[in-house]
Amino acid sequence: MRRPPTNERRLRLLRVFLAWAAVAWGISIVGVVVGWPTAVRRLRELGAGPLPDDPMLDYWLRMTAGMFTLVGLWFMVLAIWPRRFAAAIAWWGTFLIVEGLVLAVHACRLGLPFQPPWVDAANCLLAGGLIIAFSGAARGVPENRPAQSQTASNSVGKPEMASTGR
Repeated sequence: MRRPPTNERRLRLLRVFLAWAAVAWGISIVGVVVGWPTAVRRLRELGAGPLPDDPMLDYWLRMTAGMFTLVGLWFMVLAIWPRRFAAAIAWWGTFLIVEGLVLAVHACRLGLPFQPPWVDAANCLLAGGLIIAFSGAARGVPENRPAQSQTASNSVGKPEMASTGR
């Protein structure tokens, strides 16, 4: 019979999933630093139609790419220091699931081809689900214990912090 993963192993896996999200979002740095002609060429390779040489489109590309890059940096911060930011991890996993649903709904509504919209949606849904599933490891919660139960009563009835396994 296979033993369930230890909390340390679960924490390592959580870090992998957070780093995966960091790379998936952080790759947007390319949109911040490349010139407009290169950006248009890359967007065309991903399936975009003709894009005019419009300064506002150039600006909006930098704005969204900059924000996506910051989201990627935040996921990297969570991957490096998951215990320090444990309270935020499940929330950001939920963010990925919501984003994945938004992408899937609009890819379907717009009749877009499989790549890249469905890959993006699946990436968000899978990474978000795995981050949520393993988020308790950052708080030191064993897999079979409810994540909400963070305190225990001592012999005199005063609450005290439960062992975090650190």
